[in-house]
Amino acid sequence: MSVLLAGAAAGCILSGIRIWQGTESAWEMLAAILPAVCLESVVILTAGKVGSGDAGMLLVFGLLLGWKACVSILCMGCLLIGVVAGCGMGIGVLHQNSRLPFAPFLFAATVITQLLQT
Repeated sequence: MSVLLAGAAAGCILSGIRIWQGTESAWEMLAAILPAVCLESVVILTAGKVGSGDAGMLLVFGLLLGWKACVSILCMGCLLIGVVAGCGMGIGVLHQNSRLPFAPFLFAATVITQLLQT
């Protein structure tokens, strides 16, 4: 948890610098946290079946990388976990009530989106 707080603090500082330099607006900073807020609402609506740490990771990614990258990471992470879950259920390794951690897929999505941006 302290790593997430440190990352969020660094993201806030970096976003503040980008706003001060004029390369980012305050609205873009607010848009960067919106995917994390949406994921946190899923945590609340599913009564904790989705971990809130995933929303914290997405918050850090949004603050550090910006809102466009954050939305791409969330979409790519959902796509990756969907493919893995579908394949796992297809071969009988996973079942309807199986639990998959979302964090590894968010990390993989971050790497993929950053590689595709360059």
